[in-house]
Amino acid sequence: RLTGESQLGIGLRSRLLGRACWWFLLSFALLLGMTAGGTAQSQLRFGIHRVDITPDVNDDDAVWLAGYGWGRKATGVHDPLYATCVVLSDGVQRLALVTVDLVGLQLPTVQRVRAQLADFTYVMIGSTHNHEGPDTIGIWGKTPLQRGVDEAYLQRIVRGVVEGVRQAERRLTAVRVSYGTANDESLLGDSRQPPV
Repeated sequence: RLTGESQLGIGLRSRLLGRACWWFLLSFALLLGMTAGGTAQSQLRFGIHRVDITPDVNDDDAVWLAGYGWGRKATGVHDPLYATCVVLSDGVQRLALVTVDLVGLQLPTVQRVRAQLADFTYVMIGSTHNHEGPDTIGIWGKTPLQRGVDEAYLQRIVRGVVEGVRQAERRLTAVRVSYGTANDESLLGDSRQPPV
């Protein structure tokens, strides 16, 4: 995230949402592993790569932060922002699952990524919904009447995601998917007073 008057980066809420995205990815890998596991030739392979997508913050070009009102100009970087790319393959299909440390990405940007990864069965891009990152939606500029999106930065995101997916693809490694369950009633409890 950025430092100064306004900061760009990943807050606790965004980190928790990022973990939720990873649970989704794990569940998806498990599902793919179960559907691919029935044939003799099927072998689930997994690759991962992380790309830094932190925008350059300087006095010449403003980076407008997403959310919590207009006019939130970034003044420095506290934590880097990443695009984390996972590739899953069963030897026939390849899926790219990406999470970006951004408030979100509009469909045209996602479509530009997909066009460059047309050899994949599917490319899914999710966001941590980070409100301490740059405006990538277009509703948090200097004023309510100005967009905060930097088109050059969107192109950098597209290049970074495509590069990350290709690097993850080069790192494909055979994996075995499994899962387990446990019950522990002591992990959850109602702390409200009076107890209900």
